[in-house]
Amino acid sequence: MPISDSESPRLCNRPLGLARSVLILATCLLGTAAPADQRAQYDAVRAKSIIELQPFRSETSANLPGSDAKVRLISLNPAVNSWFVLQIGKTGAAQKYYHIENPNPRGQKIALASGPALKLSGGGGTVTCAPWANPSELATAAASRRPFAPICGGRLYLRNPVAGSTLSVARGAPSGGAASAGGPPAASIAASGNRPAITAQTGLGLSGTKPGQMTMGAWHPVAGLTGVFASAIQPRAISKSILQGPGTVNALDGVELGQTVYMVAFDLSRYDLGFAVGTNDPNLKWSPRPPASVRAPGLPGPDGVGSPAPLAPLGMVSPNLAGRTVATFAGGFKRRQGAFKYGPYAAVNGGSHYGFIEQGVIFSKLQPGLSTLYVTTNGQIQMKTWTKSDNGQLSKIRFARQNGVPLIEGGVPGRYVTQWGPGNWSGSAEAKLRTLRAGACMLGSGSKSYLAYAYFPSATPSAMTRTFQAYGCKYAMLLDMNAPVLTYLALYVNSGGTTYIEHLVPQMATSDKRGGAGVVPKFLGTTDSRDMFYIMRKGR
Repeated sequence: MPISDSESPRLCNRPLGLARSVLILATCLLGTAAPADQRAQYDAVRAKSIIELQPFRSETSANLPGSDAKVRLISLNPAVNSWFVLQIGKTGAAQKYYHIENPNPRGQKIALASGPALKLSGGGGTVTCAPWANPSELATAAASRRPFAPICGGRLYLRNPVAGSTLSVARGAPSGGAASAGGPPAASIAASGNRPAITAQTGLGLSGTKPGQMTMGAWHPVAGLTGVFASAIQPRAISKSILQGPGTVNALDGVELGQTVYMVAFDLSRYDLGFAVGTNDPNLKWSPRPPASVRAPGLPGPDGVGSPAPLAPLGMVSPNLAGRTVATFAGGFKRRQGAFKYGPYAAVNGGSHYGFIEQGVIFSKLQPGLSTLYVTTNGQIQMKTWTKSDNGQLSKIRFARQNGVPLIEGGVPGRYVTQWGPGNWSGSAEAKLRTLRAGACMLGSGSKSYLAYAYFPSATPSAMTRTFQAYGCKYAMLLDMNAPVLTYLALYVNSGGTTYIEHLVPQMATSDKRGGAGVVPKFLGTTDSRDMFYIMRKGR
């Protein structure tokens, strides 16, 4: 008897009969759709390819006419329907691989039809194309050196593992713009009845306040972006009921109490979230941090995978989404720092390397106990501490990024906030715990939920935690740290037909490149070596 999608999560920790338990165990580990042989490849402690790490993939193949060569179409996660691999060549001979992206996963289906040819069906009608035929459209697209090279009349992209792209926008904020009503609740501060104005060094265009000024702990609408809000706070202003509890943190020093923290919140009823792996980081190899005793010998990385090839991670927004994108921000730690050297998580799961998933493709397995920001195939955006039973929904995870342990869980400080080593909080180049840090949290206001990003110029995990608590965050996690380029956030505001780029703090502007037509924004206009998130207006 099969296990339904709705049934599997609540059965993962429940005792049952032996035969039923075996089936449920497999479901709890990977979900409902993984064939047994592919599940075995995923679980095997051995070196493997990135394709073998995809337990939900489906494959079809056909012979090429007049040849003993074959074309094989691999859907890496059919439930997501975004990424595919075309494999072309003779059995036993060198194969050519092409990473294909479906830019319309909700509206376009891809199949290998007779001919053989790719059959594309959906809102744009049904067409067939054979991009491997002479003259080879695939070869031309690969030689273009474009990150996203259109094929099949623009219905598909070939993703090339190269740098490039030239989307240009203007820098600075547009004048005026429509204000957005509402917003999350204001932060809890000691002088809540008379919130003082503070000097704000932000590059965002805000409504309802003077330039260069923000109200302590209040949310200001971002001009021109409905449902996007910005706030600033100095932790010394937080109410004593928050600074002194609930939960345990380390004492905050004068520097972090006096810093100005900047936050941006996105109304999740209006916006979707995406994630992209960088061209180089996080990579798939072993971090040097875990002890040798927990490393499986002979493996290039903790999951048995040493390279993403033939996939092409690009660290940028797909061009078909650029028009919907209103923000981008930096992701988490590089693989080198993204695993545990001390504490309980260093001793399990190969040192508990931070996992990540893009377009339903597992680059690195999600590890129990780690903070995880993820998006499901039905568009739900969640932040939680991952558990083994959560793997029951793995086939329906579109995006996921883990980064350490929670700052806040259930509204109170996480267990390891006060423990530098077991929390893997890292520090500055001078090994100081207090340093520039970024983080994210989930907060709510009535029936609305918001994803908030925060920039801390000089903070410990304890200062981050108390600040997030002041804003009513129910869950919060660390992102990257130590430099504006690593904690980058930019908004994209369209005004009068021109798209303006606005940075959370001015120092982030140096991360953008300049092209012949103007500014080429990080993550939106060019590939990047580091991973990133992007915020889009809801759409297809």
